[in-house]
Amino acid sequence: MAGWALAHGVGVDRDALAAIVGASMPHGDAPDHPALRTGVAETWTSESVGSLLWDGLLTWCRSNGAIPPDPDRVRSSLTAYVRYLNSERLLTPDSERTPALRRAITEHGRVGATDRRPARRRSTAPVVPIA
Repeated sequence: MAGWALAHGVGVDRDALAAIVGASMPHGDAPDHPALRTGVAETWTSESVGSLLWDGLLTWCRSNGAIPPDPDRVRSSLTAYVRYLNSERLLTPDSERTPALRRAITEHGRVGATDRRPARRRSTAPVVPIA
């Protein structure tokens, strides 16, 4: 994902991406996560995006002792992740189209904003291609 983001000039927050990938992993088993294995597709729908944003991400953060990342960074990183999955053909035919998934990310708004613990602000550098 990081190489793809660099090649496409897409900024990704690493903490948000780690929470997204961690929360979307079946049974928290990183080596079995479809997006981490080449050629294995996964299904994404508007419903799964909503579930990830409102429940899965916060649950994963709590169970792993992580502070939930900034909601705006989660949305932008999830949008980039969906673009990556689509461009690498890691979405199953049952997945909704990328515009519908991006719309779902926007519509589901803030990531459990009322349940966030105060987080220390860290400045992160955008991921940009070196040319």
